[in-house]
Amino acid sequence: MFGVGGVGKTTFLQQLASHCVWQQHGFEPNSLVIVLVSCLSVAPPFTAANFWFEVLNLLHDELEDLPQVQAEVNTLLEQETFNVRGIRQILRRLSKYNRRLVLLIDDYEEALQPHEHYTKAEIDLFLTEQRSLAYSSTQRQQISLVVSTSRPLGEFSFPPRPDRSPWFNHYLFLPLHSFSRSEAEALLNPISMPATLQDTVWEATGGNPTLLQLAGSLLYTELRNGRLLEPNQFVQAFVHQAEPFFQYIWTELSEMEQMLLIVIILRNLAHRLQGKQAVDLYKIDRLLSQRERELLYLVDWGILTKGSHSGEMSYTFCSSMLEWWMLKQIQESHSERLPDRSITAFSFVDADPANDMSGIFRLVWQYVDLNVSISEWMNYALGRSNR
Repeated sequence: MFGVGGVGKTTFLQQLASHCVWQQHGFEPNSLVIVLVSCLSVAPPFTAANFWFEVLNLLHDELEDLPQVQAEVNTLLEQETFNVRGIRQILRRLSKYNRRLVLLIDDYEEALQPHEHYTKAEIDLFLTEQRSLAYSSTQRQQISLVVSTSRPLGEFSFPPRPDRSPWFNHYLFLPLHSFSRSEAEALLNPISMPATLQDTVWEATGGNPTLLQLAGSLLYTELRNGRLLEPNQFVQAFVHQAEPFFQYIWTELSEMEQMLLIVIILRNLAHRLQGKQAVDLYKIDRLLSQRERELLYLVDWGILTKGSHSGEMSYTFCSSMLEWWMLKQIQESHSERLPDRSITAFSFVDADPANDMSGIFRLVWQYVDLNVSISEWMNYALGRSNR
């Protein structure tokens, strides 16, 4: 399971760890022993031994109804047998009681970061043993693994070995998306809002769970004080609350992903020049089409949404407020160098199309008024989405 920070990966795993949730969905969890561990909570520095120690400790607390198995876990802890062999031993014991271990691992990318106490060879062994445990060992019927990361496992810097099957090929990949509009409205349903405020909240949050939580908290706090915010009042207050999260998203992106978002922002601005200046948007769209893989990843992350206009694929920001915030960042960070940097990032062989597109972006810089307030930007975005 992967998704941008704040999309709800930890909350989702916490729900999976709840026996009540299983029962609510018609499943009987009595045959399951569920353990939720965050790699960030493993005693630092992260090592395979520290990880298995944490798992055994948590597993011990889940075995109150199986005292004999719990005693075996105690023995392993006392003997400091913190490795996959100890887990296999416990799985064999669980099988005698028709029990299955469900191991939920949050922040799994932490296990893929080498350091002086955790070498690449040790990471390779850790991943190989986990794959064997879940996929090819005799105990595989007694364990299920669910891990969460910010990106798909295959995109992390620790690569698979060419002489083996990929260490992650036993996983089913599930992107955790933002909420749909109907889901977001159901979430905020306890707060009675006029349609104009609902539209503004949706345009500002794009369905991101963290942004929706911030929006709901802001609106509810104001209601407790006897005031229902007007759309512009909400926008002014919300942008300050959302800024730390916007900054987090920006820093989590690769340079290529940042450049793609810059180009999309500039393309949207260039669209406003049509009828005023000669702008060939096809050149920009061709540039973007060469990076569809990265763009689809940004869609999975809930930053962009993919649509179709006149038979052509198009990408827009889920949160118009995030788009405005990023525009302000690139204005402050790159100024006059922005058009050249945007194109250079794509390393085109043919210089002429790049020069043409640099010219388009310079037209944007020259003729589009970029000094718009957040209220003006949101009003334009709302007008655009209602057309």
